[in-house]
Amino acid sequence: MLVAMLVSAQRNSCKLDTSLDTRAFRTDEEIKIVVSYSWFLVWTDVVDVWLKLSAEKKDGKDAIRINGYGKSRPFYDWFYQVRDIYETWLDPSSLRPLFFNRDVNEDGYLLKNFYTYDWDNKRILARIQKRNKPAYLDTIAITPCTNDVISLIYSIRNVDFSKLQLGDRFSIDLAVDDKVHSIAIKYDKVETIKVKGMGFFRCIKLSAKMVKSRAFTGKENMFIWITADQNRLPIYMESPIKVGTIKARITEMKNVRYPLASKVASK
Repeated sequence: MLVAMLVSAQRNSCKLDTSLDTRAFRTDEEIKIVVSYSWFLVWTDVVDVWLKLSAEKKDGKDAIRINGYGKSRPFYDWFYQVRDIYETWLDPSSLRPLFFNRDVNEDGYLLKNFYTYDWDNKRILARIQKRNKPAYLDTIAITPCTNDVISLIYSIRNVDFSKLQLGDRFSIDLAVDDKVHSIAIKYDKVETIKVKGMGFFRCIKLSAKMVKSRAFTGKENMFIWITADQNRLPIYMESPIKVGTIKARITEMKNVRYPLASKVASK
């Protein structure tokens, strides 16, 4: 009981509400996201992403598994083939990540990460492989607010925005490969936006600097709109990249926990 209380207090320091009663998602939620790419003002839908949750055991521990899969559309395979797998296992009580698997194949660029989170010793035990080079083991120091790229999405969905004011910033640490980056996320405003094929939604708009990578210089601002209801779905995203701009929007959802109270008739 004492350990659970300490873990809860640490997660609350990350601005998260991890209570089972107010959690933003069910353990059988499914969403589909379409990623679009623009270069010289021409927008094209290029990649489909599925995120599916399930309750299961991992290495003998109860866990919430988040299975993410990204696949480029057939016509785009000719230009840039994407076959990405992202998996995270969360602690059902604290929503801390327990394990993380990343298996990326992007036009022949191969990348594999597997993390085991050792929260008692504030570290990640990582196995990392890039391209066709041999895999190596590493130990990464972490804080109570550390996430991987998938658990980060679900952490943001459980931020208690009632305790924040417009313009406030909060920090979440992101583990990428063998480094941890501190990301400052700004609570920009609340506005109504139109999402293609889905209608109008009242949203919380957030912004954050991107982490430097193959696609990002590290100077870009990513903008994320999450629904201004209890689900806090990442309904829309937009960010410049090194060449062009990407957008992502939810096109399908299943087993969301609460009514879509954010959906409105129009602006």
